[in-house]
Amino acid sequence: IGGAERQDSVYNGLQAAREFEQAKVVVVHDGARPLVTPRLIDDAIVNLVECDGVVVGIPAKDTIKLVDDGFVIETPDRSKTWQVQTPQAFLFEPLLRAHEKARAEGFYGTDDSMLMER
Repeated sequence: IGGAERQDSVYNGLQAAREFEQAKVVVVHDGARPLVTPRLIDDAIVNLVECDGVVVGIPAKDTIKLVDDGFVIETPDRSKTWQVQTPQAFLFEPLLRAHEKARAEGFYGTDDSMLMER
């Protein structure tokens, strides 16, 4: 069952997946990218050996500006900026804990990796 926000939908999916006690990994993907390849999903999962989460992304091609109250306050080095996409692969338990913490604090992130970063 979906939720009001993307984060609510993922949380509902995690709750439903709890019945599968052997679930160790979860992959989150959105409908905005329906042509994902099996290899991209596999690569994300394989890279979980070194961390709790893996995101797919591409280097940013545009200049990015950080803005506060309508004024530019900083231009980050483009070579250090990435556009994060899905699929995003995570170890199940750490992702569930991140979602539960966000829910308890009323925090909504733009994606699941943001919850994990917190």
